[in-house]
Amino acid sequence: MDELIKKFCDSYSLTNKEQSIVFALVSGYAQSSDLAEEFGISENTVRVHIKNINAKLRTNSKAEILSKFVRYLYTSLKGPELDAKDTPYLQSPHGQNHLEI
Repeated sequence: MDELIKKFCDSYSLTNKEQSIVFALVSGYAQSSDLAEEFGISENTVRVHIKNINAKLRTNSKAEILSKFVRYLYTSLKGPELDAKDTPYLQSPHGQNHLEI
């Protein structure tokens, strides 16, 4: 799994710290305060890293970062023939791709 997370992060040119944040999110850290404590940085610094990750991934939240990773993981395991119709649980009622967390 770590290798897939690394490939996902590399595909978006995330910095080492941003990659660490994504690893932590995938591992279950959801609160900025928990991430700050884990990395020994301020919550504001965590928010800056999350903002930078969102900009690179074109997402708007930690949940969308995870959703994008889940789709990447699913595509990596299933293959390139994945289509949005194959993953209705990732669809919102408004047709946007995201995972309800």
